[in-house]
Amino acid sequence: MIFWGQVIGFGNLKIIALIFLTLILLIGFVLVENHTKNPLINLRIFHNLSFSFGIFSTMLVFTVGYFNNMIIPFYLEDTLLLSSAVAGLILMFVPILNIISAPIGGYISDHIGAERVSFYALFIFIIPELIFISVRPVWSLAWLIIALATFGIANGAFQNNPMIMGNAAPEFQGIAGSIASLSRNMGMSIGLALATSLLYFGISLRSGYRITTYPDKHPDWFVFGMHFAYIFAFGMIISALFLLAGLLYYQHHRRISEKKIN
Repeated sequence: MIFWGQVIGFGNLKIIALIFLTLILLIGFVLVENHTKNPLINLRIFHNLSFSFGIFSTMLVFTVGYFNNMIIPFYLEDTLLLSSAVAGLILMFVPILNIISAPIGGYISDHIGAERVSFYALFIFIIPELIFISVRPVWSLAWLIIALATFGIANGAFQNNPMIMGNAAPEFQGIAGSIASLSRNMGMSIGLALATSLLYFGISLRSGYRITTYPDKHPDWFVFGMHFAYIFAFGMIISALFLLAGLLYYQHHRRISEKKIN
């Protein structure tokens, strides 16, 4: 639906009808699951705010991650005219720094909690997003490397699985793992679709007509579209930041309440 909408326009009646159908099916799924004896997904698990906030913040982070996978290769190869080999080496900064920061983040989370580590990691995410929003072809390539490296550090430090599983009740541990995987996969799928839609919408906005491919004669249009897309990615990181801030606030007051009861 997303990719079809990019071609024929999201204002087309066919796309609007599909959006409404999706909403109806989603509402129907929730109603059925809440009233069946053996639901596919026991939605009571989402009554736990700590779990729900962890799931939604994870989905947002994985969505933003796929903006890089989709947009940055085009920027490196088609705008900066780098070879695929060089572009691949530059993109390697994300997984390399991810591998280094993940165990460090895990070690720290054992002492201060996965939610707090993930909260701090979201502040690191702000650095690469601001660079992606602002970077231009005349800038030194070092800025892009810094952005990708800091993104890898933040992504590795973000403790999505411990944060989700640690907040799931014992009777929900099995389904919690499945929902955690679903949230990551949904984030990746949404990120891919959203990144392309926002990118080409931004390019079309700059050109004055609909474009669904790289504008070879106007690389500046692509840069405009890239900046446009990353503004939304930045907004998603800020949204995740507010979600985890709310989670930490909720957990803090819950601990205070439990102490008073005891």
